[in-house]
Amino acid sequence: MTRITLALVATFLAGAAQAEGFLCRFVTECYGKEACADTDYEAEMTQFGDIYILEDVAGRRGMMQVSDKDGHRALVSGNVDGTSALMTITADGQVIYTQHGLTDPAWQVTYHGTCEAK
Repeated sequence: MTRITLALVATFLAGAAQAEGFLCRFVTECYGKEACADTDYEAEMTQFGDIYILEDVAGRRGMMQVSDKDGHRALVSGNVDGTSALMTITADGQVIYTQHGLTDPAWQVTYHGTCEAK
Protein backbone atom coordinates (compact mmCIF):
# COMPACT_ATOMS: atom_id res chain seq x y z
CA MET A 1 0.00 0.00 0.00
CA THR A 2 1.21 3.47 -0.69
CA ARG A 3 1.58 6.09 2.03
CA ILE A 4 -1.31 8.05 0.52
CA THR A 5 -3.58 4.98 0.68
CA LEU A 6 -2.65 4.33 4.31
CA ALA A 7 -3.24 7.97 5.18
CA LEU A 8 -6.65 7.86 3.47
CA VAL A 9 -7.70 4.77 5.42
CA ALA A 10 -6.60 6.34 8.70
CA THR A 11 -8.43 9.55 7.88
CA PHE A 12 -11.70 7.76 7.08
CA LEU A 13 -11.45 5.71 10.27
CA ALA A 14 -10.97 8.93 12.26
CA GLY A 15 -14.37 10.19 11.07
CA ALA A 16 -15.69 11.59 7.82
CA ALA A 17 -17.82 14.17 9.65
CA GLN A 18 -14.80 16.49 9.75
CA ALA A 19 -14.67 16.74 5.94
CA GLU A 20 -14.53 20.07 4.12
CA GLY A 21 -14.47 20.55 0.41
CA PHE A 22 -14.25 22.52 -2.80
CA LEU A 23 -15.96 22.53 -6.16
CA CYS A 24 -13.42 23.21 -8.90
CA ARG A 25 -14.47 24.41 -12.35
CA PHE A 26 -11.93 24.33 -15.16
CA VAL A 27 -12.34 26.54 -18.22
CA THR A 28 -9.05 25.98 -20.10
CA GLU A 29 -7.38 22.71 -21.11
CA CYS A 30 -3.82 22.46 -22.46
CA TYR A 31 -2.72 19.08 -23.84
CA GLY A 32 1.03 18.70 -24.24
CA LYS A 33 2.46 21.13 -26.79
CA GLU A 34 -0.89 21.70 -28.49
CA ALA A 35 -2.69 25.04 -28.26
CA CYS A 36 -4.92 25.47 -25.21
CA ALA A 37 -8.69 25.29 -25.70
CA ASP A 38 -11.85 26.14 -23.78
CA THR A 39 -13.32 23.34 -21.68
CA ASP A 40 -16.15 22.73 -19.23
CA TYR A 41 -14.74 20.32 -16.64
CA GLU A 42 -15.62 20.05 -12.95
CA ALA A 43 -14.13 18.17 -10.03
CA GLU A 44 -15.18 17.96 -6.41
CA MET A 45 -12.50 18.00 -3.74
CA THR A 46 -13.24 16.63 -0.26
CA GLN A 47 -10.64 17.48 2.37
CA PHE A 48 -9.70 15.42 5.43
CA GLY A 49 -6.80 17.32 7.00
CA ASP A 50 -3.87 17.07 4.55
CA ILE A 51 -5.64 14.39 2.47
CA TYR A 52 -8.04 15.21 -0.37
CA ILE A 53 -10.29 13.03 -2.50
CA LEU A 54 -10.77 14.38 -6.02
CA GLU A 55 -13.91 13.10 -7.77
CA ASP A 56 -14.53 13.75 -11.46
CA VAL A 57 -15.83 11.96 -14.55
CA ALA A 58 -12.82 9.60 -14.43
CA GLY A 59 -13.49 8.47 -10.85
CA ARG A 60 -11.69 9.16 -7.57
CA ARG A 61 -8.09 10.13 -6.91
CA GLY A 62 -6.45 10.49 -3.50
CA MET A 63 -4.22 13.54 -3.19
CA MET A 64 -1.94 14.67 -0.38
CA GLN A 65 -1.28 18.28 0.51
CA VAL A 66 2.47 18.76 0.44
CA SER A 67 2.66 22.53 0.86
CA ASP A 68 0.59 25.35 2.35
CA LYS A 69 2.14 28.82 2.20
CA ASP A 70 0.07 31.95 2.81
CA GLY A 71 -3.11 30.04 1.92
CA HIS A 72 -1.69 28.63 -1.33
CA ARG A 73 -1.88 24.81 -1.40
CA ALA A 74 0.02 22.23 -3.42
CA LEU A 75 -1.39 18.69 -3.73
CA VAL A 76 0.08 15.57 -5.35
CA SER A 77 -1.13 12.07 -6.16
CA GLY A 78 0.68 8.87 -6.89
CA ASN A 79 -0.03 6.54 -9.80
CA VAL A 80 -3.77 6.16 -10.47
CA ASP A 81 -4.57 4.29 -13.69
CA GLY A 82 -1.25 5.26 -15.24
CA THR A 83 -1.23 8.94 -14.28
CA SER A 84 0.13 11.05 -11.45
CA ALA A 85 -1.18 14.56 -10.72
CA LEU A 86 -0.25 17.93 -9.24
CA MET A 87 -2.76 20.60 -8.20
CA THR A 88 -2.11 24.14 -6.99
CA ILE A 89 -4.94 26.13 -5.39
CA THR A 90 -4.20 29.78 -4.56
CA ALA A 91 -5.64 31.65 -1.60
CA ASP A 92 -8.10 33.45 -3.90
CA GLY A 93 -9.33 30.18 -5.47
CA GLN A 94 -7.37 30.05 -8.74
CA VAL A 95 -6.41 26.46 -9.60
CA ILE A 96 -4.00 24.66 -11.91
CA TYR A 97 -4.42 20.88 -12.20
CA THR A 98 -1.94 18.81 -14.22
CA GLN A 99 -2.03 15.09 -14.96
CA HIS A 100 1.15 13.35 -16.13
CA GLY A 101 0.99 10.10 -18.09
CA LEU A 102 3.37 7.45 -16.82
CA THR A 103 3.86 6.03 -20.30
CA ASP A 104 6.35 6.09 -23.12
CA PRO A 105 6.12 8.63 -24.56
CA ALA A 106 5.17 10.67 -21.51
CA TRP A 107 2.28 13.14 -21.83
CA GLN A 108 0.60 15.83 -19.76
CA VAL A 109 -2.67 17.74 -19.68
CA THR A 110 -3.17 20.93 -17.67
CA TYR A 111 -6.45 22.51 -16.59
CA HIS A 112 -6.91 26.11 -15.41
CA GLY A 113 -9.89 27.39 -13.44
CA THR A 114 -11.23 28.23 -9.99
CA CYS A 115 -12.20 26.39 -6.81
CA GLU A 116 -14.72 27.56 -4.23
CA ALA A 117 -15.79 26.11 -0.89
CA LYS A 118 -18.77 23.73 -1.04
